[in-house]
Amino acid sequence: MMSSTQTLPSDFAINATPRIQVEYIGPDKVPLITIDDVTTDDGRALIAHALDAAFEPEASFMYPGVRAPLPADYVVQVLRPAIMGLYQLYAIPTQKKLQPQQAVFSLITRREDELSLMQTVPHFDTPDPHFFAALHYLSEGEHGGTGFFQHRPTGLYAVTGETEQRYFDSVRAHFDRHGTPPQRYLTESDDQYRLYHKVDYKPNRLVIYPGNLLHSTLIDRDSDISGDPVAGRLTANIFLRFTH
Repeated sequence: MMSSTQTLPSDFAINATPRIQVEYIGPDKVPLITIDDVTTDDGRALIAHALDAAFEPEASFMYPGVRAPLPADYVVQVLRPAIMGLYQLYAIPTQKKLQPQQAVFSLITRREDELSLMQTVPHFDTPDPHFFAALHYLSEGEHGGTGFFQHRPTGLYAVTGETEQRYFDSVRAHFDRHGTPPQRYLTESDDQYRLYHKVDYKPNRLVIYPGNLLHSTLIDRDSDISGDPVAGRLTANIFLRFTH
């Protein structure tokens, strides 16, 4: 788990009465959690921390930007009230224990003409059904939200261990048959993917969803591509796995 040993101000606090909404998306009615007003300071302490953070490109180069470790105390505080709800909402076996995998600030910095092929289509984090992404929108202003997609050729909304090979085989076959997509961030439906649900960007909003759903940032080309934690699309990303 990537998390900083640095701490936030002593008065930093998670809101005890946030606004919580659960939506059920796609034909399988997968729960998607949206929590507004997550922190009592509208995320200002986290933004201030990000200004001094050491951002670097991710080692895998799959993320089109830079990342830096999150403060460890933030990770603990933001996850603690959500854990029991995740067990119940997603019917996670109680013998499985939570193991945070990564906890990072993220900024999108890669221009569209710099994208790799797989960065031009939606992605999934892992086929593990008990792996989750928690995404905390931090920056003020207008930014792109998060979109969830169906893969038209296979009909898949999520990728599992049983469907992973079929999904990738179909993606490659589509590229071979129709050519590779334009070198751009996908923000709407196209001939291979259908955008069926989106979560709007709102500062101090936390979104939690299974990582095996096909999803993508709905890039605002005018405001999102920046390495500046104030001007860019700054998010806090925590990846969680429930495992034996």
